[in-house]
Amino acid sequence: MMSRWVGWGTSLLLVAALGGCAKSPPGGVSGIVSNRLVFDWIVQGFVRDQFYYYVAIDDDENSSTGPIPVIGPPFGNGWGTGSFTLSVEYHAGQYRLLRHTKNPDGTISSGTVVPTGLINAIPPRQLGGDEFRFELDINQLIAQGFLRDARTLDINFIITDQINVNPNAGFKTFDGLGRTGNVYVTIPFQVNGTFDNGTTGAEAEDVQDVVNCFQIDGCPDLDIADWSIEVQRSR
Repeated sequence: MMSRWVGWGTSLLLVAALGGCAKSPPGGVSGIVSNRLVFDWIVQGFVRDQFYYYVAIDDDENSSTGPIPVIGPPFGNGWGTGSFTLSVEYHAGQYRLLRHTKNPDGTISSGTVVPTGLINAIPPRQLGGDEFRFELDINQLIAQGFLRDARTLDINFIITDQINVNPNAGFKTFDGLGRTGNVYVTIPFQVNGTFDNGTTGAEAEDVQDVVNCFQIDGCPDLDIADWSIEVQRSR
């Protein structure tokens, strides 16, 4: 497994839109608190509601453990493995915030739903059909025990065409950060900063790198093209 430490970004105040992704249209997520994590990411094609789009977040301060995509058996939850404690899922037109634990066999659980008041999201159809934008309430996630106030967070963006937990199933079609999907990023979590695709020390995300793309139609809709993460802390 491979990780990439993301360099310190320029601290930005999010007023209307994220500045990290070049394709970000005007009009951003409305602020819910002064302490928040703001995500903006784009696919090469268009968001398909039948596919599964995830941001996986790990707060264990161990930058060598993931999160990474599930490649083959054992499939566990069907999409992500390594180590992570929270994820944001977009599927069938809905966002869900999920809390995860590790199963006895080392796989990651499918997750339990965290109260929706802790996430504020814009549907992709309002952002041109190829983009996700949402923010998480850091204060409440920490206060309610869903997230540690860690020094760093490990984060990966993962897309797959199916959630298949059958141990006899073949290899999956998916994309994650990096050409093999396992180049998750490690960002500082205690200070304000903006971290994005290839401009603050992270390895740039390539297009046309969907793994096992030959197996399905619609690979551009699984292909991560750009991403940005902003940490806003006000103590």
